[in-house]
Amino acid sequence: MNRLLGFAMMWAALYGSITFGAGQSVEDRLMSAVAALPAWWYIGFRIRREIRGIREDARAARRRREAKKLMGRDELRTAVTRLVSRSRRPVQCGVAGHPPRHVCLAVSPEVSLADLVEGISDWYGSPHNLAMGGCVDASADGTTGLALLEPFGPHVVDMRAWAYGSWWIGAGTVSDDEGVRRVALVAERPAPVVDGLPADAS
Repeated sequence: MNRLLGFAMMWAALYGSITFGAGQSVEDRLMSAVAALPAWWYIGFRIRREIRGIREDARAARRRREAKKLMGRDELRTAVTRLVSRSRRPVQCGVAGHPPRHVCLAVSPEVSLADLVEGISDWYGSPHNLAMGGCVDASADGTTGLALLEPFGPHVVDMRAWAYGSWWIGAGTVSDDEGVRRVALVAERPAPVVDGLPADAS
């Protein structure tokens, strides 16, 4: 109904514009311009509406793409295993502003921290705490899992850490503009030092 009304307004405005525009006087031409205003208003309204619809569709598509990337407990464990089983080579996180040498995994909001920790612990043993309830271990360094805290800075609320070969595995929660959310990541771990030399030194 609104679309039909808009078309009727455009037709009346354009017809009036043509009628008055055919005159030779300044008054007729002015009336022609005034008569065309509703048509131009409706055209502008329709263009803005279409642009808004395109933007909303793009946002919805982006949300669908992001939702597909979110992983449940078993999917996260599989992704972690795939990462830590690869040969040691530099990794890069795709999150803007994050430092290098780690990879963040997209955690579904339906996965609780307890489920996440339990799922990883089933394969990699008991973790140690780097942060709990907003209290971060001030003594954390490269040998205890600092690389798991660095990507989130002061936003870390909880962080559990597992050491596995040349990798750290982390699971926790962070608080930022999006609220409190679960995070999981894999970060590079320095080789253990034995007799003053890295354990993997030849």
